[in-house]
Amino acid sequence: MTSFNQIMSTIAASVMAVAMVGMSVYAENDSGIMPLDVPLMVMEEVPSASTKAETDGDFEYSVNDDGISCSITGYNGNGGDVVIPDTLGGYKVTAIGWNAFSGCTSLESITIPDSVTSIGLHAFYNCTSLKNITIPDSVTSIDSHTFSGCTSLGSITIPDSVTTIGNNALYGCTSLESITIPNSVTFIGGGAFWGCGSLTSVTMSNSVASIGAFTFCDCTSLESITIPNSVTSIASYSFQDSGLTKVTLPESVTSISYDAFRYCTNLTIYGYSGSYAEKYAKNNDIPFVALDAQVLKPTITKAIASDSKVALNWTAVNGAEKYAIYTYVNGKYTCVGSRASTVTGMYVTGLTNGTKYGFLVRAYINGAWSSFTTADIVYATPSASAAASDISFDETYYVAPVTI
Repeated sequence: MTSFNQIMSTIAASVMAVAMVGMSVYAENDSGIMPLDVPLMVMEEVPSASTKAETDGDFEYSVNDDGISCSITGYNGNGGDVVIPDTLGGYKVTAIGWNAFSGCTSLESITIPDSVTSIGLHAFYNCTSLKNITIPDSVTSIDSHTFSGCTSLGSITIPDSVTTIGNNALYGCTSLESITIPNSVTFIGGGAFWGCGSLTSVTMSNSVASIGAFTFCDCTSLESITIPNSVTSIASYSFQDSGLTKVTLPESVTSISYDAFRYCTNLTIYGYSGSYAEKYAKNNDIPFVALDAQVLKPTITKAIASDSKVALNWTAVNGAEKYAIYTYVNGKYTCVGSRASTVTGMYVTGLTNGTKYGFLVRAYINGAWSSFTTADIVYATPSASAAASDISFDETYYVAPVTI
């Protein structure tokens, strides 16, 4: 018979489970600043466990209310490389439930079937040996703390089906080096990448309206980031103690917490003259560089035609990472090559003699390709009778970017 003390212990454990599910309450102490060693917590309802768990192989599952699908609720295998089947007990697997693989320290990789549409709270929490994961494009959201504490996770692919990334979703993923957030994502929760100390590259969704508190806090290897023009606000401690030396802010940003870049002592803000970014930088004694005062696109200075080719030269753009070269014929732009930032010339070969070609060069700077107008196009017509060009330059080039 179950004793009174056992009953009370069960009730107490349930209450504590509700109270301790990690999300993001940004409580402040008497000084107005949240201690850095205090984890993010929130009162959140734990998913119901009213349905009896069944077992199929290494997996535990419960049948969903529709009677034809199921959710994984636990894993009892030996870890390593795990492939989740698309059915368990004859039921279609549509969800990875709350805490399903939590604390599975032997799990190294996971393959999720296309039948899965949701990944629950703490699903892979503290799977410290998990190195990589590809999320199928059937999944629409990554819940809070889903991969929190996965300290070996070096890469994760987020498909463009995902619209939300929950609070602290990848908190403490100390091996994660880069992240691309697709434009389908409209919400990134607070603390989503907090403590990702190896993170050096972030490509942000152009659909996110705000950057929440602690989102990139303690990302000590992150030196540069370009905020997309969909963002209007940046919350407290968003980049606190990060390694940022350069942040590019669009004119759309109209609100930044005074402590968003706390302890970023080497930071320079890049933005536009008269923008909120400039005002914020000046009010907080942060160096500011006006993008509109810089030359942000190259100008073709020479286009010399010869037999089946044209030799181009263009002006260098300070801060450009590379250049893309295009031809323009019959209203169509075609990329014909890409050059390193130190190269300002190219032979465009394989052209048809007697055809008038337009040429355009664009610079990749501050995370985007430079704008252009038809006035930037320079024309030349290759001819078999034309003299060979005397222009010389480094011919090293890279994979061409996508055609305009």
